[in-house]
Amino acid sequence: MTSLILDIETGSLPALALAKLMPEFTAAKNLKDPVKVAEAIEAKRAAFVDDAALDALTGRIVAVGILAVDGDTETPAIIHGDGDEAALLRETWHTLTAWHDSPPSGVMVTYNGHSFDLPYMVRRSWLLGVPVPLWVRRGRYWCDSFVDMREVWQCGDRTASTGGLDGLGKAFGLPGKNGSGKHFAALWDSDRAAAETYLLNDLKLTAAIARKMGVLPL
Repeated sequence: MTSLILDIETGSLPALALAKLMPEFTAAKNLKDPVKVAEAIEAKRAAFVDDAALDALTGRIVAVGILAVDGDTETPAIIHGDGDEAALLRETWHTLTAWHDSPPSGVMVTYNGHSFDLPYMVRRSWLLGVPVPLWVRRGRYWCDSFVDMREVWQCGDRTASTGGLDGLGKAFGLPGKNGSGKHFAALWDSDRAAAETYLLNDLKLTAAIARKMGVLPL
């Protein structure tokens, strides 16, 4: 029985596209000094650009990592679409659907996937005209096969902190993350091997946590 670990990595839209989406920023009304007003507006612009990768309206999916787990065997795959995000999404949905339609399948495990990875994939698919398989979400609910380790840890208490994937992993005595995904797109462009290593480590860390918590067999 094969289970999947899924993780997406994102980047901001190209500068020209991002500029078209940027709101008109203003400074606080109590600022009167023109220099301080300009600095305040520039700070807001910089923050908008810095956070663009986290929002499906201003970001894009650079790569999708999938780790197939069957007992002790782990088989990784990285989907990138050769820079074509729509192609990346079509291949990802095809891969997930093939897994879903080939019982007995296990579970698809994410970390914060219900709040980030899956909504991001669905929204980018809508924006790019890529069909989203009907089984993925019905009404308010994700497919029953999807398991979010963040929610499993919270045990129904949405205020419970996990310390992120890195913190939760270290709490279980695991090595933790080997970097930050905030600037993954730049790393992907400058050092593809390092970016793939980072993504694979996140997948393996999520799988190890899932084993520790009984979601995947030891």
